[in-house]
Amino acid sequence: MTLPLIAVLLCFSLLMAVGGCQSSAVPPSGNVELAKALREVESDQALLLDVREDDEWQAQHFIKARLAPSSKLRDEATRVATLQGISKEQKIYTHCKKGGRARQCADMLCKLGYHAQALEVPYETLKQAGFQEPVK
Repeated sequence: MTLPLIAVLLCFSLLMAVGGCQSSAVPPSGNVELAKALREVESDQALLLDVREDDEWQAQHFIKARLAPSSKLRDEATRVATLQGISKEQKIYTHCKKGGRARQCADMLCKLGYHAQALEVPYETLKQAGFQEPVK
């Protein structure tokens, strides 16, 4: 292999490994240290965005979370109102029931210029990590 081809392949490999949000302030979606995310959310250094639907939120949610249903984020007509008051400079952690919607929404928010990162673990894992629900 020639040196230029090796350089191109190396650059391509690095780009594929990075993925997710291309912000220097927030690492790519996935591989989030839950303890760090919890500390940042609890100290208001980051926003916890619950992308589950309203009925899921009504059944259970975390105290520090803000509801932003994935269906409303995907719909251009409701997206602006759903994200109202959230700065593009604010660090955002998305979460859902299992992690799939959190990843999709974090990726979409990154494309819109937000500093978003998915917590790609089940809701129960977040609860076990220390995210608190309201007392019923």
